[in-house]
Amino acid sequence: MSESGAPLLFTVSIEVAKHSHPTSAKILATSLSRSLFSGSLHIFRNHEMSLFKVDRRQMEEVFVPAALREKTNVDSRRNSREFLFELRKQVQPEPRQWVIISDAAGIALRNIDHLIPADSKAAQIRLSPTDVDFYWTKTMRRNKSDGEVSASLGLWAVRGEHLSQVLERWKCAWSGPGKDAELDEATVWSEVVRNLPLRKKPFEKGEVYAPEIGSVDWEAVSNAAFVTVPGWPQDEQRKFLQAMYFGTYFGDESGLMVNILDP
Repeated sequence: MSESGAPLLFTVSIEVAKHSHPTSAKILATSLSRSLFSGSLHIFRNHEMSLFKVDRRQMEEVFVPAALREKTNVDSRRNSREFLFELRKQVQPEPRQWVIISDAAGIALRNIDHLIPADSKAAQIRLSPTDVDFYWTKTMRRNKSDGEVSASLGLWAVRGEHLSQVLERWKCAWSGPGKDAELDEATVWSEVVRNLPLRKKPFEKGEVYAPEIGSVDWEAVSNAAFVTVPGWPQDEQRKFLQAMYFGTYFGDESGLMVNILDP
């Protein structure tokens, strides 16, 4: 990782239902911890109950402003997106430090430190023309024949010095002239990524897997370091992520867990 500082990973969990508990965000946080992610994790939440009763090392939960908690008449994804637009007001990363943004509907199946290679000495003094300032995730689409590449909101990373620029462009993409209020958020994000004037690169092939619902490649899942499903319906997200979490971190070829639960 960059010597400018350990990476910062942020996720936002804004629930519309007053008493709902963010299972997906908890799975994301726990999987990162269990897989020994070297950076720090920061979770912004609008629910009063903490994700964990016991504090986790390198993990911070932030209770979001009251104004956002009161927005119960719109969907949680819109609330989360609007909060992310203003994330630059909440964090001040070092210029060369990596900021990783993860949707709450994701899971680390193994350590993700390798997704962002360490800077070379030349890159550290800004002399390397091959240096990267922005990493993004490709969505694995059912129809691959149209040649169009879609960017997933599930996981992306940017240098601290460029965070504000990315968020501002994303915000403007939603409020620009002629924009349809019902425009698909994945389409908007893909446009933002396509037009970013930064040195950008998709995450290493096969390491971050973002399948569309109904098109899961189980071989790809088993080989990925991180799996993300931001566009899936909430119930499907929960079922899928729980299955991946328990299968990965509590799975046992001997059947011990099954025998304990069902003697």
